[in-house]
Amino acid sequence: MHIRSAAAAAVLGVATLLSPLMTSAASADALYSGSVTGFFSDPVTSGDVVLISGASGFLNNGASAVSTGFPGAAVTWGSTPGSSQLIFLGDNFLNVTSMQIFHLGTIIYTNGTSDLSTLIFGAKLHLLTGGVADEHISDLNIVTTQNTGLGAARDSDFVGFSDFSSTFNVYEGMTSSIELFGSIVGDPMLTLDHIDISPVAASAGFIGHGLGAVPEPATWAMMILGFFGLGGALRTRRARAALA
Repeated sequence: MHIRSAAAAAVLGVATLLSPLMTSAASADALYSGSVTGFFSDPVTSGDVVLISGASGFLNNGASAVSTGFPGAAVTWGSTPGSSQLIFLGDNFLNVTSMQIFHLGTIIYTNGTSDLSTLIFGAKLHLLTGGVADEHISDLNIVTTQNTGLGAARDSDFVGFSDFSSTFNVYEGMTSSIELFGSIVGDPMLTLDHIDISPVAASAGFIGHGLGAVPEPATWAMMILGFFGLGGALRTRRARAALA
């Protein structure tokens, strides 16, 4: 009896040790199908804008911000005409495995020309899969850039995501869109992994890391001074070479 009990205990112990591995393997082999839906909530009424100088300026629009549609899949903010808009369009997914990157949906952003005092500065993006995976929430940072005339990229407004450093930049007064990609991991949880510019909308926006590629005015000034300094150094070197 003791021998049998010991053997049974040993088998039970091995099964206990293996059970997490078997659960993990079963989870890894799971297939997920469903639809992604999403909406925006919690508009933020104070935050930073990018000034003409390139510096950040803080605004508190708690008493003057204008926004409609929250919570919802299509929201607007700012004074009209010239209000800005975000729209989320979800996608379907079929037989997606754990950790597999798949298309979640599309965000369309219209960059309006509203008065600064009516703007919002952020919101939350909720992504759901109808019970297939836990809800995912991203904090969005909406940044308005005062126009300098240096270029469309430099003057673009943009949306930042708490999930990664990439931003969705849209030229002034234009509409562009991005594609969202994520995965289902863990127990299971939905993730937002990266964004890509929609091919049909690339002429109106781009994926960046905040401001556009055109340098700030202060940077332009430093670069110009640097060029003058480099030119002077070259002229001095040439004059010394001629005397030698």
